[in-house]
Amino acid sequence: MIKIITDSICDLKADLIEKYGIEILPLRVRLGGEQEYLDRVEVDPPRIWDAMHRGIAPQTTQVPPSVTASVFERCAAAGMDFIYVAFSAVLSGCCHVATLVSNELKEKYPKVKMGIINSKAGSFGQGSMVLQLAHAAAKGVSFEELMNRGAHMAEHVEIFIGLGDMKWLVLGGRVNKLLGKTGSMLDIRPIVHIDRQGYLKVVSAVRGQKRMIQSVCDKSLELLREFPEQLIGLSYSEEYSSIEQAMEYMKDRLLNPRYYIQPIGCALTAHCGLEGVGVQFFNTKIEPYYYD
Repeated sequence: MIKIITDSICDLKADLIEKYGIEILPLRVRLGGEQEYLDRVEVDPPRIWDAMHRGIAPQTTQVPPSVTASVFERCAAAGMDFIYVAFSAVLSGCCHVATLVSNELKEKYPKVKMGIINSKAGSFGQGSMVLQLAHAAAKGVSFEELMNRGAHMAEHVEIFIGLGDMKWLVLGGRVNKLLGKTGSMLDIRPIVHIDRQGYLKVVSAVRGQKRMIQSVCDKSLELLREFPEQLIGLSYSEEYSSIEQAMEYMKDRLLNPRYYIQPIGCALTAHCGLEGVGVQFFNTKIEPYYYD
């Protein structure tokens, strides 16, 4: 069977990772010091939330090249074809490093098929792609077909995230300090979207938590029309009540929706902050589509 590999920003639950034998490459997180913690292994979202409440701005680094090389070579040495679904290539160097590593290994293991897919996403937008590919791989779908499906999904994945505060965009250098301070004073909540190239961009801003949640839902509902029956990712940063409000708002606008609910992972929380809520989905029908 073809091995599916991804990085820890995918926001997949442990039971699904184990079920499909998905390999996770952990990003690194710093919490106000020099020590780095392995994402999903040594640090989890609640610990990130606690640090941020104490005024610590977490920092993240990509998967070390040595780790990527070690996992890829282990698969190749065992004669196992593999596909790595990477975090958006314009937001992280994971995809670039993986491409360089696989190109080197192809010379040493010419019979092993190695594929790199730029998800142009993160969180469950990336995770949903990984699940579809892992399920298909378990069914015996060919390497070439898996690569084609992955490329197609990367062009149709959507992620909208409402942010609870502009403070963390300021710390991340995405908006200037004056604008951030003014926005925080006025309770301005930015809405960010990962675009077709994989960039995280502020697309609008509203006042208050309730309007933020409604805005994220409205933008998502507009693009969900083509494929409303899919598994819709709902992610939150600390405030689970945001998810409850989102489901309440969408229940009369979607027929029997199916949700995948999970905290926004450590790496994205470090940039997006607290009280966030995200919706992830495909904007077109994916065929075949597997439900878990």
